[in-house]
Amino acid sequence: MDIIEFVVGPIKPKAKQSVRFGKGGAFKPKVMRDWEKKFAKLIRPHRPPKPLSVPLRVDIVAIYPRPKYMQFKYKKTGLYKYPKGMIWFASRPDIVNLRKPVEDVMEDEGFYEDDKQIVMGTTAKAYAEIDKPPRIMVRISPSEVLPVFEIQSLGFTHMNIEE
Repeated sequence: MDIIEFVVGPIKPKAKQSVRFGKGGAFKPKVMRDWEKKFAKLIRPHRPPKPLSVPLRVDIVAIYPRPKYMQFKYKKTGLYKYPKGMIWFASRPDIVNLRKPVEDVMEDEGFYEDDKQIVMGTTAKAYAEIDKPPRIMVRISPSEVLPVFEIQSLGFTHMNIEE
């Protein structure tokens, strides 16, 4: 299996929202349903011919639009107050809540059979570069090596890990 890697946008990353309860029972908020439809449309061209059925590693980078105050440029020097490239987004939402909607939509669109196949992955969030749109970067790769090697690749070398 080849690695599937793609960038979709412009789309602002969206954190998972809780199911709401109303007179008709439980429902997903409209803003979340709309986001899922838009994301599904953007990722559709990248899906594999048939759903993957192996253990997977899914890496996600959520790139948020840069706020106006982070685009400030000093008039005298012409320099920006913040770096022009990506800047870490150390604020809400939590990265755990960013993964779930992305994984769910990819499952619904037929990227893999079930999200229980995802055995590892990295999630990062950042502000976009100046004058660049928000976007989501995804890499799906098979996790074909033994778990001990994957765990060691994360830097857990001093622990008692048996093969």
